[in-house]
Amino acid sequence: METRIIQVEVSTKCQLKCCFCPRTLLKDRWLSRDISRDSFTQVLPYLGKAELVHLQGWGEPLLHPEIWNMARAIREKGGRVSLTTNGVLLDGAAVRRICEIGFAFIAVSVAGAKAGTHDSLRRGSSLTQICNNIAGLSAARSHPDIHLVMQMMKPNIAELPELVDLAAELKADRVIVPNLDYIPDAETEALKAFGPKVDPHLHNMIEEAERRGKKRGIPIQIYPLEPSDNSPLCSDDPLHNVVVSVRGEVSPCVYLCMPVEGEVPRVLRSEESPVGRFIYGNVQDGLDKVLESAQAKEFRLAFDRRIEYSRLNAAKSMALLTLPGIRGARKILQGQGGQSLEVPGKMPQAPVQCRGCYKLQGI
Repeated sequence: METRIIQVEVSTKCQLKCCFCPRTLLKDRWLSRDISRDSFTQVLPYLGKAELVHLQGWGEPLLHPEIWNMARAIREKGGRVSLTTNGVLLDGAAVRRICEIGFAFIAVSVAGAKAGTHDSLRRGSSLTQICNNIAGLSAARSHPDIHLVMQMMKPNIAELPELVDLAAELKADRVIVPNLDYIPDAETEALKAFGPKVDPHLHNMIEEAERRGKKRGIPIQIYPLEPSDNSPLCSDDPLHNVVVSVRGEVSPCVYLCMPVEGEVPRVLRSEESPVGRFIYGNVQDGLDKVLESAQAKEFRLAFDRRIEYSRLNAAKSMALLTLPGIRGARKILQGQGGQSLEVPGKMPQAPVQCRGCYKLQGI
C-alpha cells in the first residue's frame, strides 16, 4: 500500500462539550482514553513509507501527556508531523514546543466567525481565547502553517465570508470548511447545511467567501453542499491514508473505528443507518503486515474498481467529444496493447462498510 497520511488518534478525551460532537451525544458509551506508548511506537518504523503523520482523532490531542514526545519522535525519524486542535491549550508553552519540534502545520477548529455562534456550539470554549492563541502562534518565529477549520452547519454557514476575514486577521495560511457529515440523531441532522436541495443563499455565502479568499490571498477549501453519486472515492482517501485508533486498531478512516461501546448510531437521509466497525487489524501486529492483509486488500480493491470505472468512463466521453475524428476516438477508446476499453454499465459498489456514509457522496 502506498501510504500518504497516517492519522494517529492520540486521545479520545476532550474538555469541551460541543453540541454536534459524537463524544457529547454518545457520552454514556464513549471510551475516553489515550493511546498507549506501545501502540504509538509501532507506527515509527513505517514513517519512511508515509508523507505525513497527523495527530488527530475523536478527542483533543494536546490533552495527551506525551504529545510533544510523540511529535518529537516522529521528527527524529525524519517524518513530517501535524495536528488538529480545538485551540484551548494552544498557549505560549505549546507554541514554543510546536516551533521547536517543527510541525508541518497546525489546524485549529472553530465553530463560527463570531463569538456568540462559536461559543454556543463549542460549549466550554471561547472564540476570543482561541483567536488570541492563534495570534500568538502566528507571531512566533519559525511557526508552522496555520489552518483554520470550521464545520459547515446551518447556524454558522452565513459567517463564511467573515471566517475568511478572521483568518486574514490571524494570519492563517488556509481555510478549510468541511460539512457536519456524521449525523447520529435527528437533532444533529437538523444542524447540517448540505442536502439535495440547497437554498441558493447558501451558495451566495460560499461564493462571497471564495471571493474574499482570492482577494486576500488565502486558499479556501469548501466542501460541496449537494450529494453526488459519481464520486469513486471519498475525500478521506482510504486507498492511501490509514488511521491508527486510540486502541491501536488500524482502519481505513475514523468513522469505522469510533471509540464507542456497542452500536454506533447514524441517520442517513432521515433514516437510521448504524455505522459498522471495520478494522484491518492491530498495529501491535506490525503496520506493514496489517496493511497487506487479505481484508485490507479486498477493501481497497473495491475502490480501485470504482476509480477504474471513472477513468474508462472519462476516456470514453473524451473520445466521443473528438468525433468526427474517428481515428482519434478509436485511439482513446483503446487501452494498452490496443484492446478495447470495456466500461461497465454502472459504477461498481463501494465496500459495504462505506455505503451509508455521506462522505462517499462527496459531502
